[in-house]
Amino acid sequence: MMPFPSEELASSSIPATTSSTPMAPSPTRSTVWIAPKFGVIPVGKGPEGMAYDRDRHRVYVACSRSNDVAVVDLAAGVTRARVETGAGPIPVVYDAGRDLIFVAGARSDTITVIDVEVLDVVAQIAVGGYLAGLVLHPARPKL
Repeated sequence: MMPFPSEELASSSIPATTSSTPMAPSPTRSTVWIAPKFGVIPVGKGPEGMAYDRDRHRVYVACSRSNDVAVVDLAAGVTRARVETGAGPIPVVYDAGRDLIFVAGARSDTITVIDVEVLDVVAQIAVGGYLAGLVLHPARPKL
């Protein structure tokens, strides 16, 4: 896990709110819109996919140009951490049953697995091809 550097605060940001409002990334502006509640919350560069963690009141944002996932704490209205991933993360999926995040690195041809309890990478899986999407099976623990 890498701390959120204050030098990047001006370049990438995210307005936050509760989970009941729509979320939409804006990669050209390095922001993610979730409807304003706390104002602007910084995230990494090139936000793409997002996943919501209802129990922890977090949004995990895959940032394709900074090669990481920003962990946004919606209760506090801040980015708590940034976790490095493979190059070009686009889709991100949260598996609530196993407390894991799966992030596909489109330019690294890998899937990064992150433990949300400790916010650290637990596996990097080489898969090949340009990964632009991930889906978690709703009834089985299959990606």
